[in-house]
Amino acid sequence: MVLSYTILIGTMLMGIFTAMGVCAQIWGGGILDTALGNPPDRSHPAFWLGLVVMVLGMLLSSLGGIPVCKLLQQYAKWQIGVGEKPNLQEWFKNYREDS
Repeated sequence: MVLSYTILIGTMLMGIFTAMGVCAQIWGGGILDTALGNPPDRSHPAFWLGLVVMVLGMLLSSLGGIPVCKLLQQYAKWQIGVGEKPNLQEWFKNYREDS
């Protein structure tokens, strides 16, 4: 469970770092200290582009991270792999015993 949440948080952080990287690529590295620094310059387009890319990146990466988290939990509890077709009778028997 801890590994699943670590993966989810890691993928969402990649969305933040991607947004800052896109802004730094377009406006140069100094933008991280000026428009995106503390306090941010909200009148600069880099702030708004960074905000939009950050939110979209976090949403898209979490949409990819949530299935991975669920698959890890499924495998850890019942040892059902991604491509395997389990015996349903045995699976339900194990599910009832674990619940």
